[in-house]
Amino acid sequence: MAVLIRSMSLFCLLLALAACGGGGGGGGDDAVDRPQARASADTLEVNAGEGTVQLDGGASTSPNGDIITWEWRFLSRPEGSEATLNGADTDQASFTPDLPGTYVIRLVVNDGTAGSGDTSASRVTITALNPNPLAVVPDEINWILGTVQLDGSRSLPPDGGDASQLVYDWTLTRKPEGSAAELDDGSQIYPRFTADEVGLYQARLVVRYGDKVSQPDTVDINIVEANAIPVARIQAPTDVTRGDTVELDGSGSEDADGDSLQYRWRFIQSLPRGSNAQLSSTTSAQTRFVADSAYGTGRYNVELCVFDGVSRNCTSSRIEAAPADGQANTAPVAVINPGNGATFEAERGAEVTVSSGAYDVDGDALAHTWEMVAHPSGYDPDGANGLEPGSYCSATYCPATFTPTVDGNYRVRLTVSDGEADASTEATFTARLGANRAPSARAAIAGGTPTTLVGNPITLDGEGSSDPDDNRLSYQWTLVQRPDNSQTQLQRANTAFPALTPDRAGAYVVALMVTDEHGATSNYVPGNSLYEVTVLAKTENNAPITRIYKATAGIADYENHANPGPQHPHYDAAQPFVITNQWLEGDRNEFRADQFKLEADSTDPDGDTLSHLWTLVSAPAGNRMQVNGSSGMDGVFGDNTCVEAWTPVSEETWQAFRERIEAYTEWPCSKPALSPTEPGVYVFEYQVYDGSEFAGPFTATVHAVERANYPTLLMEVPSKNLAAEPSSVDVQTFFSAYHRQCVWCLARLPLERSGNRSATFPVHRLRR
Repeated sequence: MAVLIRSMSLFCLLLALAACGGGGGGGGDDAVDRPQARASADTLEVNAGEGTVQLDGGASTSPNGDIITWEWRFLSRPEGSEATLNGADTDQASFTPDLPGTYVIRLVVNDGTAGSGDTSASRVTITALNPNPLAVVPDEINWILGTVQLDGSRSLPPDGGDASQLVYDWTLTRKPEGSAAELDDGSQIYPRFTADEVGLYQARLVVRYGDKVSQPDTVDINIVEANAIPVARIQAPTDVTRGDTVELDGSGSEDADGDSLQYRWRFIQSLPRGSNAQLSSTTSAQTRFVADSAYGTGRYNVELCVFDGVSRNCTSSRIEAAPADGQANTAPVAVINPGNGATFEAERGAEVTVSSGAYDVDGDALAHTWEMVAHPSGYDPDGANGLEPGSYCSATYCPATFTPTVDGNYRVRLTVSDGEADASTEATFTARLGANRAPSARAAIAGGTPTTLVGNPITLDGEGSSDPDDNRLSYQWTLVQRPDNSQTQLQRANTAFPALTPDRAGAYVVALMVTDEHGATSNYVPGNSLYEVTVLAKTENNAPITRIYKATAGIADYENHANPGPQHPHYDAAQPFVITNQWLEGDRNEFRADQFKLEADSTDPDGDTLSHLWTLVSAPAGNRMQVNGSSGMDGVFGDNTCVEAWTPVSEETWQAFRERIEAYTEWPCSKPALSPTEPGVYVFEYQVYDGSEFAGPFTATVHAVERANYPTLLMEVPSKNLAAEPSSVDVQTFFSAYHRQCVWCLARLPLERSGNRSATFPVHRLRR
C-alpha cells in the first residue's frame, strides 16, 4: 500500500510540473518581451447616438519588430447596447455609442512573437452622455409577410427625465415597389404595418421630450414569404347506395409553396347504426370504404387533414348512402340503449326513459313494440308506473318510459319489424336509490395552447372530467393520430395529466375516456372537442407580437352619450385614474362607474392560439380590485374569460364569491377591466404565450387618486346606466395626445366647475 501511495504522489507531482512548464525552464511568452498596446481616443465624452469616437492605437510599440495585428474589443458597455467597433483590426478604430453610459475598450497588439498584456495604457474609457432624448430601435427586423410591429420602447429621455413623457414620431421611409403599407399610428411606441410585398422596408423614429428632439434612428425590416397554409379538398361521389365502394380523393389538396403534404383521413361523429365501415388508408391521398348501412340517412362523415410541414388544414365531407333497390331484405337489429344516466341502473321512484338503438341497414322504416317481461315483486306493470311507449315515435326512434317503485331488476323487451322480418332483444334495468350515472370526459391541454415545438413536452389535462355521483374516475388517453415517422408515445396515459413529447412536426390527436368505479364509461365521438385534443408541433416558430393600452370607459360621443371606442390615457402622475367609488345598476348587473381596462393587442404571425396573463406586481396596501358585474357575471373584468362565472344556483354565495375574486392579482385574459379601491401606483405585467414562446413581460403603470385629490385639471362627462337613462354619475375622460403637448390649449377650454385642486369641463364642447 505504501508503494502505491508513493507512486500516486509522484504521478501528481509530474502533472503539476508539466502544468507550470517543468518548474521554470522553458519558453513561452513570459520569456519574451511583450509589445506594449497604447490606446487613446479623440474624446472621452460624447452624446449617445450623436457623436462618433475615434480610437487610436498608433502609439503602440514592440521590442521585437513591427506590430502585425491589431484587435480592439469592448470590455464593457451599457446593458442593451448594440454598438459595434469599425476597423477593429486596424490601428485606427471608431464607434458610435448608442446608449448612455460607460464604454471600456481594450486594444491588443501582436508582433508575431507575442501579444500585448492588459494594462491601463491599453484601455480607454468613454462616457456617453444623454442631454437630449434618444431614439433607439433594433438594428434589423427579419419577419414574414403580414403584420409587422416596430419597437421604440428602448428610447430614452434626457438624463433625469421621465420616459413616460416621450413623444414618438415614426415614419415608414422605404417600402418595396407595389407595396401599399402604411403605419397604423406613428405616435405609438409599438406601431404596426402590414407588409404586403416581399423585400426591404425601412422605418425611422424621432422622439421628442418637451422642446428637445432626438436624432433619427432607422431600422431595416427584411420581409420574406410566409408559409402558405395548405388547402384540403375532398372529391367524393354524390350518388351512393348501400353496398357501394365509396372512392375518396384528396389529391386535389394543394400547397401554394409546392410543399409535399401529409394526409390524414378518418370518420368523425358517428357511423350509421350497423355500419362496420373502415377506411382503406388513413395516410394516403386516396382512400375508400364500403357504405354498408343506409340506416336513417346513411350518413358517413369523413374528415381529411393535410399538413405541409408547418401548417395544417382540415375539411370534411358527408356521404349519404341510400337504400339499394332489388337486394334481398336484411333483417333489422334490435338494440336497447342505456337509460337516463347512460347506464342500466335506474333511480327508484324516478321516471326512466328507455330508447331504441335498433337499426335496419337497408334503411327500412321500423315499427317498435315495448314489453315489460319481468319485474320485482310489489311492482304493478299495468298501473300508472308501467311501461308506456313515448308520445313520439319515428321510423328510427321510439322511446318508452316507466317508473320503478321498488328495488330490483326490471327486464324490458324491444321488438322491431321492417315489415318483412322481426328482431327482438331484452335489457335489464336495476332500480335502487342512488343509481349510478355515467361520467363525462373533458379533454384539454394544460395552459390552453395547442401548438408547441418538436421536442418540447406538453401536458394534457383531463381534470375537467366529472362524475354526477362524485365517483372516483380512472383515465385512459389514446393517441389517435400522429405525423409520418413519429414514434412518440403518451406518458402516464392512465392519469389525469399525461405528457406528450412530439418527435416530428405535425398533428397529434389524443382522445380521452373516463370510467367510474362502477364500470360506467364516458361517451366518445371522434372529432368532438369535448373528448379529444389536437396538438400541432412545428420545427420553427414566430413569436407573438403585442402592444398594450390603458383604456377608459369614458364617453366618446359626448352629446349623444353613446358608448365610446377605446381611449388610451396614460394614467400618469399628471392625469391619473380618478377613484370615485360610484356604482351603476341595471336590470341584473351592477358595476363600478370608475373602472379602467388594460388591453393587450396581441397577434400571432403563425395563427397560433394565444394564452394571456395579466399580473398585478405592485399595489397600494389594502387594495381590492372590485367586481364589475353581479349575478350573471357577463363581462366581468372586461371579458368573461378573466374570472369564472357565478350563478344564483352556485354553492358559493355571491358575497363569498365576490370577496374571493376581489383578492385576485392575476387575470388570464387579454382585457381585464379593473376598479381599484386605494389611491397609489399600480404596476401590472402582461405576458402572452403561443405554445412555444412567450412575449413579454410588458409593464403598464397606473397612477390612481381619489377624486378630491386630483392633481391637475379633471375632465368628466355624464354617463348612462344599463337602462340607457341618463344618470348623475360622471365618467372620467382625458386630454388627447395633441392637447397633452399643447399647454396653450388649456386656456381655450371653457370652465364649468372648479375647486382647490380639480376642475371639470363640459367635454362635448371640445368637439367644436
